[in-house]
Amino acid sequence: MKPGRNLFHLLCALLLIAAVAALARWWGGAAAEAGALLWLAAASLIALAAAVDGLRVMRQEPPTVRRTLPRSLALGRANRISLHLHNPLTRRISGVVVDHYPDSLAVHDLPRPFSLPGGGELRVDYRVEPGRRGELSFPATEMSMDSPWGLWRRRVLRRERASLRVYPDFLAGGSLREISAEHSAALLGIHLQRRRGEGTDFMQLREFRQGDILRQVDWKASARMCKLVSREYQDEHDRDIVFLLDCGRRMHASDGALTHFDHALNAMLLTAWFALKQGDGVGVCTFAGAGRWLEPRKYRNGIRGLMDQLYDLQASTDSSDFLEAARQLAARRNKRALVILLTNIQAEDDTDLQRAVGILRARHAVILANLREAQLVQRAHADVDDFQGALAHCVATDLLRSRERVMRGLRAQGAWVVDCLPRQLNRALASQYLALKRSGAF
Repeated sequence: MKPGRNLFHLLCALLLIAAVAALARWWGGAAAEAGALLWLAAASLIALAAAVDGLRVMRQEPPTVRRTLPRSLALGRANRISLHLHNPLTRRISGVVVDHYPDSLAVHDLPRPFSLPGGGELRVDYRVEPGRRGELSFPATEMSMDSPWGLWRRRVLRRERASLRVYPDFLAGGSLREISAEHSAALLGIHLQRRRGEGTDFMQLREFRQGDILRQVDWKASARMCKLVSREYQDEHDRDIVFLLDCGRRMHASDGALTHFDHALNAMLLTAWFALKQGDGVGVCTFAGAGRWLEPRKYRNGIRGLMDQLYDLQASTDSSDFLEAARQLAARRNKRALVILLTNIQAEDDTDLQRAVGILRARHAVILANLREAQLVQRAHADVDDFQGALAHCVATDLLRSRERVMRGLRAQGAWVVDCLPRQLNRALASQYLALKRSGAF
């Protein structure tokens, strides 16, 4: 409990009375005695009022506080949390309320003053924006409650624990969750070539339609039925995709508000979302850190089932061992799959990456997704005005060329390579996956 504003005002008035009493004492006589009595009476009344008001606020029942959290939060996306206050007394209560929130949240509109009539209720909303994925803990709520006369402010702490998950925001806030894969691909800027009746898996026979090509015609069925009959195919499904995700220290590099690891995770989840909608199984193998292995499967509750396993995954400070990661995946997985390796290629990775891709290519189709560093690209294309700028340009250009040589070697081994800026990776990787689906390459 701490002094309130009204007590401060009374103490200021008491100081003023003390100044008057001191001035009266300087005059002497009856004025001095009256001034002293006035100050003593005022001090006694203020002390008595403070004691009575303090006892009243300590005995009165504080307002109840109930916190309402959203089901989950998306990284970097604003949302609202509500505090519901109820006054159990018959008189008005005023004060300030605040929530105890995690440090990784950017919070606006707190603390908030409130004034509750007797028996009244109030909802206090505040805006949050998470800056880190994982589990968030809200340990308590706190309010400062004014005493009836406003002489004191009582601190009330309510330990109401709650937790909340922060997921990657790979689907633009969830606006694409309920629509088809084809429509959502168009909204994301992913180009899909429409080919009616074509694919790699036979689906059915049907009557020949305008626009069908001759190689779709089933001549034996056409002869039996005395009319043209076409074979209709669908894109292959029931395939397995395994994401090999680099969690090493190189993934700590930042691109805008997100790290390379966050961009890689977003791209992985977007591609996995398309894969699940296409009827494929999705698995994940992480390396360079706390290794996780999720066997490829179709999640009953869709992409959320996969996110529940990965939402708290973070990049580590370990180095990335591609050769060991490839060996572990080869030992775990014998059945053919599409392996998608997400990393940030360095020039010194040449030998290890080629050997790792060679191990994976023995059984699997391989896509390597590389996050190109935006700062290197900017320096390589920036105008050169001085000697330092020339040095930076030469270093950036040399690094980019070295990495391009590594990727050329991987392409020569039969791997598909997606090389783009981190913020472009989600669309580029999903486009590559869908193109391979339609070509039947894996």
